[in-house]
Amino acid sequence: MYVDHHGVPGAGQALDALARAGIKMVFVTNNSTKTRRDVLDHIALRTGYRGPADVITSGMATARQLAGQVDRVLVVGGTGLSATLVEHGVQVVTDWRQAEAVAVGLDREVSYEKLAVATLALRNGAAFYATNTDATYPMPDGLYPGAGAFSAFLERSSGRD
Repeated sequence: MYVDHHGVPGAGQALDALARAGIKMVFVTNNSTKTRRDVLDHIALRTGYRGPADVITSGMATARQLAGQVDRVLVVGGTGLSATLVEHGVQVVTDWRQAEAVAVGLDREVSYEKLAVATLALRNGAAFYATNTDATYPMPDGLYPGAGAFSAFLERSSGRD
């Protein structure tokens, strides 16, 4: 429906036609940087579609997997992933010693420090969750590093899958 900030021509009209036909829509994305509301707003701004739809993000899937399994998670990922984890009752921590798990997603503000802290948490026994393993992320001018590039870094630095 969109690539970054650019809607695919005709996407909004196609979604409107599906809604008018009574088709239930579920937007599923492996992008963990956005919350459910962010996804709907992003689609509306790029396509004009503001009708009914459910949303499932990889951040939501990760949060559902972690909820009830662990209490404290260290995040290498966007604010949408952190917010989604908190919404599902998982505490986001920054101290690697407190982390019971590390959740990795696309992180446009990744730093050596974030990766180092996540490596320490993983080497300390924290469970390792990647929201997706796509090595690249499509942008209008080409492919950028994706969440899988960050999880691959952590796999190598921690010796963990």
